[in-house]
Amino acid sequence: MSRLKNRFIQARRLILDLGASHIKLLLLAGTASRPRVIDYRLIDFHEEGLISSDEVNYQLRQVLDEYGDEPLTLVVPEHLTVSRIVDLPKLPRKAVAAAIANETFNLAGLGESSIVYDYSAIQPQGSYRHPYWVTLAQENEILGQVRRIGSAEENLVRVVPPSNALMSTFFDQQADIEQAVLVDIGATNSVVVIIEGGQGIHSVSFPIGAERFTEAIATEQGLSFEEAESIKRSQHPFQRLDEFPGLVRAVDYWLYELERLLTDWFAPIPQERLAFPTLKVLLSGGELVQPGLLPYLREKSVLDFQPWQVPSDAPSSFPISRYAVAYGAGISSLKQLPQCISLLPPYLKRTQEKAKRVMLMNWAALLSFILGIGVLIYATSQKRQLVAEKEALLKETKSALQEIRKIDELYRQKELEHAKISPLINAQQETANTLKMIPLLQAIRKQFDVWFLLFADKRSYFQGTTFPSGLNPTNQSLVARTNRLNKASSRQQGFITEVAIPGEAKSSLETRGAIVSALQEKELFQNVDALPAEQRITNWLDKNFVLSERTYTLQLQIDNTSTPAPKPLDATAIPTGEDEAESDDDQANPTSKMDNATD
Repeated sequence: MSRLKNRFIQARRLILDLGASHIKLLLLAGTASRPRVIDYRLIDFHEEGLISSDEVNYQLRQVLDEYGDEPLTLVVPEHLTVSRIVDLPKLPRKAVAAAIANETFNLAGLGESSIVYDYSAIQPQGSYRHPYWVTLAQENEILGQVRRIGSAEENLVRVVPPSNALMSTFFDQQADIEQAVLVDIGATNSVVVIIEGGQGIHSVSFPIGAERFTEAIATEQGLSFEEAESIKRSQHPFQRLDEFPGLVRAVDYWLYELERLLTDWFAPIPQERLAFPTLKVLLSGGELVQPGLLPYLREKSVLDFQPWQVPSDAPSSFPISRYAVAYGAGISSLKQLPQCISLLPPYLKRTQEKAKRVMLMNWAALLSFILGIGVLIYATSQKRQLVAEKEALLKETKSALQEIRKIDELYRQKELEHAKISPLINAQQETANTLKMIPLLQAIRKQFDVWFLLFADKRSYFQGTTFPSGLNPTNQSLVARTNRLNKASSRQQGFITEVAIPGEAKSSLETRGAIVSALQEKELFQNVDALPAEQRITNWLDKNFVLSERTYTLQLQIDNTSTPAPKPLDATAIPTGEDEAESDDDQANPTSKMDNATD
């Protein structure tokens, strides 16, 4: 998993440029918009004393192990590859791959299974209407280079030739230039890339490089190759060319081959477009570290030789001229640039695609996990918010309940106070009714020839006494007694009168009826009627004053619809304790007074 992570997720690339006399390593990191140079390293076979290929490969693998599992881009020698523009008819996108494969077979002249290739669409150029930049190589040649890195091939993500790497460096740094030539001087070969219309249209290499310059010194001075190489590095012969005529001839021959290649390429182009004096040549390679070479080339040729500029995000000491190929291979791995290709062997492509699928599945699982965590966090926060709201509501409810209990307690106390004074109120009402009754009965006495033997309230009449019952100062007895009195008052509110009507029985009955009718017309009464004989109390009057069959008992029901009946009291609503007991004791006498007043 760590290898997959390093390979596809982290923006880091290790570039390995396999040369004939040097191996260059470059580590880039950063965002796709601007990679940064982290580290660079040069393995010089001459300085390291590496002679055989086995020694070189062993040293290479040791160095790669030091960098760990960094995603790796491999630069293979240019002479192992072929790059061409293939112009196809207008085809559907799905048919392009098959057409490219057929053209690749024609270019290689070998079976399709023995070559590897890649392609990239480019803009129409000259006579090309639907051009594609195609790069191919024999598969066994690429595999031979891959096997040199040993187990590090597991980290291999791209394989590119120097020509495509130089184009990537150009597109990254000089994208505004329409026409240029890119030249890299290697140990045994020089790579040439022609830029026309802002895109690569031709690449070629010729077998003259830095070692030819060293051999010229060795031949002229009669020295070994190693001795001549030491002189070239230490004595700066390009600044003393008059002492090294053989070196001058070698450099002039290299320049002649370069100009010949350019002349052959530009020959079909109209003469006015062949502008050698203004044609910019971006030169790279390890030989440029030799003082005096670049000024000599500028003096001898009409071409405008220029070195590469150090990238803005690289150290100022970064030798871009030596690492121009490696830098282009690296940035083309980190960002999308035109004409990016890769000659990765098929089995590594399949491994890479499988790893990408696994990586995508891992990303999907990670995103699902993150999404689930996010949903869980959101749900938890919502639940906490709901819990907090419920706690706040519960707190408010408890507070409201306490207020309700206080209000209920006040209401009960009010009811208790009302219950204590309700007998007095009832007694006052009965007294008022009694006072109203006296003038009415007096009017009846004047209107009819009758006299009244008895006038009493119903409660006293039916109890047979006007004396109040004993008082109990406790709350329970007060409540029971108050409720009993209120109930009796609501049931027996009214008066009883016994009237004696002289005369014949018939006339006395008529008089009684007239009296009943006269009283019923009064608003004070709800009903006036004779009291049944079985309900009469006979021990109130002395029989000597009673006229047999001429004495009638009337019950006068007071109209109490405007006065609601008192509510029964709850004994639990009345506070208990020593203070309340003392209060009850203090209220005992007033209650007795109210009862007496009522009676």
